[in-house]
Amino acid sequence: MNKFRFLVFILLLSCKQTVYKQKIEGTELAISLLEHYILADSLHLRGYISPKLKAYKYYELEFTSDSLSFPPPYGYEWKNETALNDEIGNDTYFGDSASKSHVKHQIINAKDQVKKFKLTSFENRKAEMEFQKDSSWYVFYLPIFNEDSSAAYMQYDHYHGGFGEGNAAIYIKQAGEWEYHEFIPGWIN
Repeated sequence: MNKFRFLVFILLLSCKQTVYKQKIEGTELAISLLEHYILADSLHLRGYISPKLKAYKYYELEFTSDSLSFPPPYGYEWKNETALNDEIGNDTYFGDSASKSHVKHQIINAKDQVKKFKLTSFENRKAEMEFQKDSSWYVFYLPIFNEDSSAAYMQYDHYHGGFGEGNAAIYIKQAGEWEYHEFIPGWIN
């Protein structure tokens, strides 16, 4: 009986280490994708990159008696699994039920997950930035992945001299490599 308990203990311990390793790899993947996005669009040359990521806020869809949905609360950070597909304009990558469930889980847990992320490779570039004296900076959100991690939604807010804009992009994994797939315009003021 003690041998059985010992084997169960070892099995549980190894499972915990596997889950932890997957979380670390997920963190590294997300940071790598964000840095690829920043460098591909040369955003680091146009403003300060905040090393801290923003978290999304989840909202439940509510409907009127006429079956019309209420708009989300004010702000570009409010998301849910349906609104994300509407924003993208198609449900090819995030529209199946498994991906919708995965997206919902990521948005709900974003506040806790964002604490684990930091875009450290851009912190050292602050001194090199011409825009440091301008009031120009970027803040990125935690990437959202579909269920099989073959697509990623990445969003940022950009502020400059009292104006702001927010945009997003879809990256697709093709033949083991992540490729920029689509620009998604967001907000501007």
